[in-house]
Amino acid sequence: MIVRIDRTRMAMKGEFYAYMVTVPVTEVDRMKHSYFIVLDGKEHVPFSDATMPDYIDNMPKGWERYKATLEHIEDCKFDMLRFGIEAFPELAMFAKWPDLFVAIPEFNEGHATRYLTVADPSNHAARVGG
Repeated sequence: MIVRIDRTRMAMKGEFYAYMVTVPVTEVDRMKHSYFIVLDGKEHVPFSDATMPDYIDNMPKGWERYKATLEHIEDCKFDMLRFGIEAFPELAMFAKWPDLFVAIPEFNEGHATRYLTVADPSNHAARVGG
């Protein structure tokens, strides 16, 4: 699976950055997804959506499915941080994936995009009951 990691410099006072991990829609089952993020004219889905296990998709709607989805999203943050550090070493200072934007002192870089090919990003599904 190919993952795309983006770093965006925020337009605010200070050195603030936002990071995002997505997967090109060509790498996933398009019919499982109801929305897409368009980056450079191509459709992508968030990493946590792209790796959502079928057992969660097949659960009846309700609190159990909601809780399982939240667990999956939290578990994805470990993989996202691992990919992020490989693409952007400045993320090594974080213990978990930054949810919004982060301040990185003494760092003055601009926007950047990196692509990684990962063998099996769904290994984490076993840790959440998949």
